[in-house]
Amino acid sequence: MPCAVPCDRLPCSVRCDKMLACGHQCPSLCGEDCPDVKYCRECASSDILYKPLNPLGLTRYHETDLSSNPVIFLACGHVCSMESMDSYMHLGRAYEVGDGAEFLEPKRFPRTEMKTCPACRAPLRNIHRYNRVIKGALADETTKRFMAQNGALQTKIIEEVSAWETTLKQKADEAVVLATGQNDNVYASRRAKFEDYKTSAEKATKCVAKFLAIVAKAEQPYGRIERYVLPFADRLESLKNVADDAANSLVLDARSRGGQVTKFELDNTVIQPGFEIRGRVQALRVAWAVLSNFQRLGVGSKLRTKWWKDWGNKQLKRANNLSIELIVVAEKANMRRELIEAFIYHARFVALELDCTADAKKPPAEEEDELRKVELYHLDECLRKIDQHPPAAYLRKDVQEARLLLGSGKRPSSATAAGPSKEKEAVYSALGRTYNDTTHWYHCPSGHPVRPRSFPSPRPLAFFSFY
Repeated sequence: MPCAVPCDRLPCSVRCDKMLACGHQCPSLCGEDCPDVKYCRECASSDILYKPLNPLGLTRYHETDLSSNPVIFLACGHVCSMESMDSYMHLGRAYEVGDGAEFLEPKRFPRTEMKTCPACRAPLRNIHRYNRVIKGALADETTKRFMAQNGALQTKIIEEVSAWETTLKQKADEAVVLATGQNDNVYASRRAKFEDYKTSAEKATKCVAKFLAIVAKAEQPYGRIERYVLPFADRLESLKNVADDAANSLVLDARSRGGQVTKFELDNTVIQPGFEIRGRVQALRVAWAVLSNFQRLGVGSKLRTKWWKDWGNKQLKRANNLSIELIVVAEKANMRRELIEAFIYHARFVALELDCTADAKKPPAEEEDELRKVELYHLDECLRKIDQHPPAAYLRKDVQEARLLLGSGKRPSSATAAGPSKEKEAVYSALGRTYNDTTHWYHCPSGHPVRPRSFPSPRPLAFFSFY
């Protein structure tokens, strides 16, 4: 298995049958590193023999029955019994345990904190028996760092999107002034303005696309584990029947498992969808800024029809698809505010499409009316969701503006294209500050690492799973 993946082999509870340098049997477990000869129970000094094997000190090294309860030697020098360490490490969370205390099969990732030595608090990272617990905790810690780092990046992206909204509006305003003025070379000037606007639009789109690539499922700690282990499992499957003279370690490993291939099932509840979904919202912000301002370029000119046909229609189709994808993923993740925003943007894009489509290509009036009714119905549902979910109240104005666009059939004004309100900007800004460090984390009932600041109001302590 790749080293980052929690081991799926069942722990062995049998005493090691190897001999130490002194000639006596190893007192540790099968699969663990044999200790130094000074820890041999037959040869050890009284200081070692009288070492306690659990935090309460009820059992000492010389008293324990090594055949039924071998000892584990920690890197820091302390000694613990197998039973006390199994309890301390919560090994039962990582494996299904039978009635006879035997391990039956691995469970999904155990969600626990990184354990330390009960005596000196030194980190416990090199005990093979607890590999699954330790690697699961490491993946969880890495997820928290992922969230903290990308929380700061999310704030930066939101600020950049706001700046791009302002830039696109300014460029559209300059083009509108040019279109209404007197110029001997208006065509060339308009063409230059369009190319400049298109370049800015592409840069703004790439800005958000880069963020989405960073926070994608495959780049998250658990997503990377899945990406590493699946090709490895496929290789084992293909090597199971290789001839005896292959002498390949992967083949030998596959045979040692009785021909079974490692099965890795990612629990999707540990994947953090919030960053990607909020990134998709920012992508829609950019798409709307691009299209609503582009709508004002070349007004009253034949160039506008050509530009829209060559470039605008492609951007509108892409934006429509993005909004539909966001509706699906936000509803699945139960992120209500982002779901409402997705419906709002989709309604805006539909209104823009109906307004910009050439008369010859427009759908029949009945189909157009039906399309408007469907979008208006979705916007009414958004208002109902806002009433049920007060933190989304800042979106009410956007819903009403989208209704006006659909109902009136008017093109977006410069005010509509200017960007979100101050209240909405404040909400966007607060989102990125939720994960500003990795201290005081809790687990919500679904198993996600969370910080209390991510909730709009205080929750009872019983709501969280404390470390």
